[in-house]
Amino acid sequence: MISANHALDTLARKLGLPALAFTEDQVGIDVMPELTIFLSRLDDTTLEASCLIEHLGHPDAAMMQAMLEANHLGGAVGAGRLALDGDTGDVILCESWNLSELDPAALETRFDIFANTAAFWLTAGTEGLLERGNTLRAARSEDAGLAPDPSLDEGQQPVFMRL
Repeated sequence: MISANHALDTLARKLGLPALAFTEDQVGIDVMPELTIFLSRLDDTTLEASCLIEHLGHPDAAMMQAMLEANHLGGAVGAGRLALDGDTGDVILCESWNLSELDPAALETRFDIFANTAAFWLTAGTEGLLERGNTLRAARSEDAGLAPDPSLDEGQQPVFMRL
């Protein structure tokens, strides 16, 4: 078992970074120019890794359905999930790590897998999800028996539930 602070030390050594420290229970790690992975300390034995999937913006109902399908199928999100940031409404990829079940080597592996999954979502994953969202949107507008699915207007906030 490792603590959240020990986890940061482990990842800093692995990545060749100076010591990392939480600021208000969060730290950002720049993995590549387009990718910052945020680690949030939920408690001393639980970290949540997350990153912004910027190209997906603020999704409408069709895109949210495509995101739920991606979460259900699982292969493209690994142990994580696509979600909406509760503060901004932006799409994020996130994954919780129970540190009581990880040794330092397992933590490093989980970080690498999450970083690779995040890199996928910055490229091909986003393209595929946008395509699926467009397909769902078109199918809804072609269905004469149903009214078009209302999207959130600019400035409206979706309802969020964190489990």
